[in-house]
Amino acid sequence: MTDRLALMNMRFQGKHGVLPEERESAQPFEVDVELFLDLSAAGRGDDLTKTVDYREVFGIVGEIVEERSFALIEAVAETIAGRLLG
Repeated sequence: MTDRLALMNMRFQGKHGVLPEERESAQPFEVDVELFLDLSAAGRGDDLTKTVDYREVFGIVGEIVEERSFALIEAVAETIAGRLLG
């Protein structure tokens, strides 16, 4: 069984872009994350340790978007995916 966990419309301020002026001032970025995993054990046992902590996901995404700087949005997405899946 595969469940879908979606955190949508997470909003952050970041300095990303190819142009120098895009990286001078923080701009708004909206991020959606979808994770596909088996959450049946968490549901059956009502056990937080068997699921994903949404606050942790939000914190990881926020750290990447707000504390790092990338030229390409694709690099932002790849870095987020790597951290969440790793």
